[in-house]
Amino acid sequence: MTKTDTRPETTTPASRWRPALVVAAAFVGIMAVGAVVWFAALRDTAPPVDQTTTTQPATTTTTVTIDEAAGPAPITTRFGSLEAGTHSLDTLGTPIVFTVENPVFFVQENSSGYFAMSAANSQGPDDRDMVIISLNALSDPTAPNASIADQGEGWPADDFDGWLDNLTAGIVVTNREATTLGGLPATRVDLELGDIECLPGNANCVVFDRTQRKPLNPGSMYRIWVVSQGVDTPIAVILGSAGDASDASWRAAFEQVLSTVEFDESP
Repeated sequence: MTKTDTRPETTTPASRWRPALVVAAAFVGIMAVGAVVWFAALRDTAPPVDQTTTTQPATTTTTVTIDEAAGPAPITTRFGSLEAGTHSLDTLGTPIVFTVENPVFFVQENSSGYFAMSAANSQGPDDRDMVIISLNALSDPTAPNASIADQGEGWPADDFDGWLDNLTAGIVVTNREATTLGGLPATRVDLELGDIECLPGNANCVVFDRTQRKPLNPGSMYRIWVVSQGVDTPIAVILGSAGDASDASWRAAFEQVLSTVEFDESP
């Protein structure tokens, strides 16, 4: 079977989740102790184990609902709560299917080559979120904190292992391993910023993807999978969370979603 070989256009995501949407998405689910509110939820809130009742979000947001008979529900919008069930994503070149068990996630961005979803109580990028991008090129591993203009051609997207091998000592690399995601070969690694200078004039500290400009910043831990698709553009999955044990339950919740990922290779 043949996949579409059209590479998605490059987009630059907003630097922060849009705070106005917090008001619009007042409720994302009813839990035993009350409603989860976007900014009101505490940082140590764990994903609910049992979810018995859900409510529709405010009319200014979009909720993706599931019709089991129709198969996976396409995610065609952004800024809406994500209901429990199986969903399909078609904005990354290769269609991706995944299943959400509990409706505690919120779609933040969904555009060509870039998808982001977060916990309902995320305060912004890198705080309990999962970003999936088409990886067109990596940053210069010896100077990932340089500006985009000074990055040159960057590093080939299909050589993530080489990028890690040449990565500056200012970025701490742990838990590196060869693995699979959705049945495809992948490299998984945890990255945190260590003794590296955040240069003045840069909106973010470290560039990860040369063209998508996915940033890495101090204070967050990034668990990254780079998935090889052979001749097609690699896909990167980046979990952003606090660099301590406080977000362990949320990392586990995102990894549960990733355990259901399938890459659709149908024509």
